[in-house]
Amino acid sequence: MRTLSLVDCVVLKFSGSILKNAICFGDVDNDGLSEFIIGTSEGELNIYREDQCICAATELGTIAAVAVGDLLNISKNVLVAVTVEGWCHVFDVESELASLDQAFLVTEGDSPPQFLRTEASMIWPYHSQRIPPNTKSLHLGDVNGDGLIEMVLGLTDRVVRTYQWKQESHDDSDEKHEAGTSGDLCPAEIFDGRLYGMNKWEFASQVGSIALHEQDGLVSILVSQPGGTVKRITEQISKKVLSKSTPGVVYSSGSTITSSVTSRSSISRERRKSSDHDIHGKKESDSSLNTIAIDYYTLDINHMNNQNISCEVSGNITSANGLDHDSYAVATLDGTVIIAKENEIQWSFQVDHQIMSLHQVNGNILACTWDGETYLIQGKVPTRFHFEDSVATFSPGLYAVRQGDSVTGDDLINQLCMAYVTFDEKVYIYPMPSI
Repeated sequence: MRTLSLVDCVVLKFSGSILKNAICFGDVDNDGLSEFIIGTSEGELNIYREDQCICAATELGTIAAVAVGDLLNISKNVLVAVTVEGWCHVFDVESELASLDQAFLVTEGDSPPQFLRTEASMIWPYHSQRIPPNTKSLHLGDVNGDGLIEMVLGLTDRVVRTYQWKQESHDDSDEKHEAGTSGDLCPAEIFDGRLYGMNKWEFASQVGSIALHEQDGLVSILVSQPGGTVKRITEQISKKVLSKSTPGVVYSSGSTITSSVTSRSSISRERRKSSDHDIHGKKESDSSLNTIAIDYYTLDINHMNNQNISCEVSGNITSANGLDHDSYAVATLDGTVIIAKENEIQWSFQVDHQIMSLHQVNGNILACTWDGETYLIQGKVPTRFHFEDSVATFSPGLYAVRQGDSVTGDDLINQLCMAYVTFDEKVYIYPMPSI
């Protein structure tokens, strides 16, 4: 096994404790450069560019997970933060920063305009909404094939839920917080909406982690279960579901499927059609029904069926033959890493450390352990990085870093990085080697 050293890192500081999924990378201001976001259990949300916190929010609750994406389906990223107490906060960071820049822009004589902002400025969520409590993970993606982004939540009470943003014609003032921006960058009427529950699935065992997995043009939800088993949820909505009288609105009932599968067969498949009512309870007489399939992968291998072993899952891993990205990876707490396609194990790998985080990077596996050992597995070739501290949480992603000794913002480029969050309130961001 190759071993590489980690050098040249960016160090960020924050205050408080952090939950496992409360960090992410993403382009929150839509300028083409990615920032780093971290939310704390004390309710603070910080956004970093380079080695500085550029803006922050407070008093949000115990932040369980954060994500960046086009949740509103307007070709514009927003920042989403979900709390343990059951609040979903949506931030229009681009408009917030534009407003702040204008407030701090000063001009003296013939000198070019300069920004006097020297510390992180406060931002507020544009939309805050009550949802069920106990969220532990958050993903954004089109998981029902309707061309619109959904929010996928994993909860600690064995439940997975999906939500979709819908525009409304009325103002729900008690669940909106005006950000104080002009709204020129994003029309206010687009934000006049809310998240509606689309589906709920309840499982017999605890949800370990969730990953999105694209195959054959459809995005599935992978749910890891104790003992190294995986359930795959695939939903598809017919195009006839779209109503001509209400463009952009997808009608789909909130189907609940209890996945308490007791059969030990290789794959247990359940199909169920939803009712013909939309989420508002109005009958859509000409709509087609959506189909939901649940695949159950037992991955029978030695100790993998020990129900006391938790596991992580990641989708779209390069298959053993290198011809596609239809495989997925499973990593157990005791150090077993498996690449599988459906219920067939293609390859497995054992490490001597407890794996706490599993990710997919360009089709390769990236796994991190509690004590800082990090494994990059390309095909069947593992490479190890050693981080010399205990890790509270870990995430890879694109981050805007400066090239060479330049001091101008024009020389920032996105580079694939790894973020290690330690228990002493620091974040270490290391550029990854080319893979």
